[in-house]
Amino acid sequence: MATSQMDFRLVLIDRDGSCVVTGDIADDCDASHCLPHTKGDQYITDLMTYRSSEADIVRDISDPKNGLLLWRSLRARVGSGKSAFLRE
Repeated sequence: MATSQMDFRLVLIDRDGSCVVTGDIADDCDASHCLPHTKGDQYITDLMTYRSSEADIVRDISDPKNGLLLWRSLRARVGSGKSAFLRE
């Protein structure tokens, strides 16, 4: 795992403590980007510029605001497109 990916995971563990959905312990979880890492910094900057106030703009795809700590099996399902989070 690359250093920046490890740092992203460690920050999410510190913030979330456990899976934000199931409550599983951090050792059984992976860091997950809400917007895929492959989209890149420009994508999240453009999206946030359109949808947020200047103070809330995220300019780094690996900003913890773009992440969740998820149980590995759930993260795999979300990553494969078999599961998703929907807003009520």
